Amino acid sequence: MTSRHLQLKFLLICAVFNSVNFSNASAEVKEEIFDRSPELKDQGEFVARHKIADSQDQTARLFKRLAQTSEAREQSLLASAILKHWSQSNSDTAMLLLSRSNHAAKIGEKDLARKLADDVVSLEPQWSEALIYRARLQLAQSDGQGDLKAAIADLETALGLEPRRFDALELLGRLYESLGDQRKALEAYQKALTFLSANPELQAQERRLRLSLEQEKH
Repeated sequence: MTSRHLQLKFLLICAVFNSVNFSNASAEVKEEIFDRSPELKDQGEFVARHKIADSQDQTARLFKRLAQTSEAREQSLLASAILKHWSQSNSDTAMLLLSRSNHAAKIGEKDLARKLADDVVSLEPQWSEALIYRARLQLAQSDGQGDLKAAIADLETALGLEPRRFDALELLGRLYESLGDQRKALEAYQKALTFLSANPELQAQERRLRLSLEQEKH
């Protein structure tokens, strides 16, 4: 095949790829498209790798700015931007399943919401957002300490993937505190404060627990 033919083939692949609205397509349709065209799948993986790199670079820049400010409102705005980056997956199927799980939870379909959350984690086990979402879902639908421990396990796994997840650290602190483990709760709050040093709620929680533990020593 000549270089001219290769170029035309590549342009045709690009045209097909760009004409598909993946945000509205079902998972089955997406898989069918990829199975039909190995070249298209390769291009999609290439694009995804670059999206991941771009997202990581942008998150790193936001964290750099976060470390350079001690103003509460600016920290809050930067934190929101970081959370928005973390909430995105390069898997359209994972995003679709997460959206459906959230909808199921809102209309009271508890079992369906949990199953879909499990499916998201199985599909994207390295996506910290999926684990934190499932932890929050477990807490919202909690039937007892078993759910709390499962939520803690998901949060700790998420932090193993992304140690800067200040949202997971704050939630982990609250859960440890509810279970009576003040030392672990304090540690989680203090770690969260390394990123959100001006957050008044975190400051209050950390101070309260620290003073409580100091009083126990005397």
